[in-house]
Amino acid sequence: MACTCASFVDLELERKQITARSRASRALKKDLTPLFDERGIEHSLYRCPECGQHWQGSRAWVSGNEFYLFKVPPIGVEEWREQPYVQPDALLDYA
Repeated sequence: MACTCASFVDLELERKQITARSRASRALKKDLTPLFDERGIEHSLYRCPECGQHWQGSRAWVSGNEFYLFKVPPIGVEEWREQPYVQPDALLDYA
């Protein structure tokens, strides 16, 4: 497996970028190790086994509640479960 994390830029608060990321996330997710991924839970946490990059999976309201991944800083699972990162699509809605 070749790590592709560096090819994914940080998301800007634009619907087009979030929609494009949701399309690419299905393939990206296959290469990641789940740290927390329970069925029915809104957010999930993953780590790349190659480079160590952490990713949060969330559902984007701006694109029909589609799953998408975005880079997040390294964090412990328990700390993250208490307070997941705010997802870009939520910030877009807020803005």
